[in-house]
Amino acid sequence: MIATSTEVKNRFGHYLELAKLEPIKVTKDGKLAATITYPGAKYQSPLDKLSGIITLPENFDERALRASRLEEHRDLINRRSRAGGR
Repeated sequence: MIATSTEVKNRFGHYLELAKLEPIKVTKDGKLAATITYPGAKYQSPLDKLSGIITLPENFDERALRASRLEEHRDLINRRSRAGGR
Protein backbone atom coordinates (compact mmCIF):
# COMPACT_ATOMS: atom_id res chain seq x y z
CA MET A 1 0.00 0.00 0.00
CA ILE A 2 1.16 3.54 -0.74
CA ALA A 3 0.16 6.61 1.27
CA THR A 4 1.32 10.20 1.48
CA SER A 5 3.18 11.41 4.54
CA THR A 6 0.32 13.80 5.33
CA GLU A 7 -2.23 10.98 5.22
CA VAL A 8 -0.05 8.79 7.45
CA LYS A 9 0.51 11.67 9.89
CA ASN A 10 -3.23 12.32 10.15
CA ARG A 11 -4.21 8.64 10.53
CA PHE A 12 -1.10 7.07 12.05
CA GLY A 13 -2.92 4.49 14.18
CA HIS A 14 -4.90 3.32 11.16
CA TYR A 15 -1.70 2.80 9.14
CA LEU A 16 -0.03 0.97 12.04
CA GLU A 17 -2.92 -1.50 11.96
CA LEU A 18 -2.69 -1.84 8.17
CA ALA A 19 1.05 -2.48 8.48
CA LYS A 20 0.18 -5.77 10.20
CA LEU A 21 -1.24 -6.92 6.85
CA GLU A 22 1.19 -5.37 4.36
CA PRO A 23 4.09 -2.91 4.28
CA ILE A 24 3.05 0.74 3.94
CA LYS A 25 5.16 2.81 1.54
CA VAL A 26 5.09 6.47 2.57
CA THR A 27 5.68 9.15 -0.06
CA LYS A 28 6.65 12.78 0.33
CA ASP A 29 6.58 15.11 -2.66
CA GLY A 30 5.82 12.09 -4.85
CA LYS A 31 8.96 10.18 -3.81
CA LEU A 32 9.32 7.20 -1.51
CA ALA A 33 10.32 8.53 1.91
CA ALA A 34 9.79 5.56 4.24
CA THR A 35 8.30 2.12 4.64
CA ILE A 36 6.27 1.10 7.69
CA THR A 37 6.44 -2.58 8.56
CA TYR A 38 5.13 -4.48 11.55
CA PRO A 39 7.73 -6.44 13.57
CA GLY A 40 7.28 -10.16 13.15
CA ALA A 41 4.65 -9.84 10.42
CA LYS A 42 4.71 -12.58 7.80
CA TYR A 43 3.75 -10.75 4.63
CA GLN A 44 2.51 -12.73 1.67
CA SER A 45 3.70 -11.84 -1.78
CA PRO A 46 0.94 -10.84 -4.21
CA LEU A 47 1.46 -14.12 -6.08
CA ASP A 48 1.14 -16.15 -2.90
CA LYS A 49 -2.19 -14.43 -2.19
CA LEU A 50 -3.47 -15.90 -5.46
CA SER A 51 -2.61 -19.43 -4.37
CA GLY A 52 -5.57 -21.64 -5.08
CA ILE A 53 -7.19 -19.02 -7.32
CA ILE A 54 -4.80 -19.44 -10.23
CA THR A 55 -3.23 -22.75 -11.09
CA LEU A 56 -0.04 -22.83 -13.09
CA PRO A 57 0.62 -25.54 -15.64
CA GLU A 58 3.02 -28.26 -14.51
CA ASN A 59 5.55 -27.25 -17.13
CA PHE A 60 5.54 -23.56 -16.05
CA ASP A 61 9.05 -22.10 -16.28
CA GLU A 62 9.38 -18.70 -14.61
CA ARG A 63 12.85 -18.08 -16.10
CA ALA A 64 11.60 -18.74 -19.62
CA LEU A 65 8.64 -16.42 -19.05
CA ARG A 66 10.91 -13.64 -17.79
CA ALA A 67 13.27 -14.10 -20.74
CA SER A 68 10.44 -13.93 -23.27
CA ARG A 69 8.99 -10.80 -21.60
CA LEU A 70 12.41 -9.13 -21.64
CA GLU A 71 12.82 -10.02 -25.31
CA GLU A 72 9.36 -8.61 -26.12
CA HIS A 73 10.30 -5.30 -24.50
CA ARG A 74 14.00 -5.17 -25.40
CA ASP A 75 13.45 -2.41 -27.96
CA LEU A 76 11.69 -0.20 -25.39
CA ILE A 77 14.38 -0.92 -22.79
CA ASN A 78 17.14 -0.02 -25.27
CA ARG A 79 15.40 3.20 -26.32
CA ARG A 80 15.00 4.27 -22.70
CA SER A 81 18.64 3.45 -21.95
CA ARG A 82 19.79 5.60 -24.86
CA ALA A 83 17.49 8.42 -23.73
CA GLY A 84 19.06 8.49 -20.29
CA GLY A 85 16.54 6.33 -18.41
CA ARG A 86 13.52 8.59 -18.88
